[in-house]
Amino acid sequence: MRAACLLLPAWLVAGSAAAEIGKPEQSILKIVIVQGDGSFNNIKRKLAQEPIVQVVDESGKPVQGAEVTFTLPFDGPGGLFANKKRTSSVKTDAQGRAAAGVFEPNSTEGRFNISIKAVAGSREGVAIISQSNTMAGGVYAADGVKPKASSAKYWIIAGVAGGAAAGVIAATKGGSSPAAAAPVAIPVPPTSVSIGSISVGGPK
Repeated sequence: MRAACLLLPAWLVAGSAAAEIGKPEQSILKIVIVQGDGSFNNIKRKLAQEPIVQVVDESGKPVQGAEVTFTLPFDGPGGLFANKKRTSSVKTDAQGRAAAGVFEPNSTEGRFNISIKAVAGSREGVAIISQSNTMAGGVYAADGVKPKASSAKYWIIAGVAGGAAAGVIAATKGGSSPAAAAPVAIPVPPTSVSIGSISVGGPK
């Protein structure tokens, strides 16, 4: 049995090829990482660095109104956004920026990736932000400032004079030198010594 062949008119084949050649290429969105890449999240204090990105077109112009979706891992190191979900979707502002919102890291230590997808009409773009959860304490807090340890120092000056001890204690903060302390005078009551009468007689 001979297979049937379908022959298309030459004008139809030529027209389809011309349409493919004249079809405009789909532009791609570019995602620029603004904040959050390479940061460490503090598991003990439940603080994480907020991911922030900027979406631009092929010419580098900011794209306003693009929908950006941030996705945390579904297992292993990661966390949850404020909505108690692993995804957060926001629209870009006039500068093309989108912030995922602060999320709470989970109790699993290790490195993980946050997947990012931007969509504006028929244009799309993807990117990845890498972070790590650690029990040792995060490099960044939620406000981007590392907590500072107390720098208070205490100085003690002691002196002894005339058999009586006088102590002066001065406390200074920030490691500055203690102020000079005025000498403290402690009154000492006079001591009297009485000697009884002595009589001297001849040898007995």
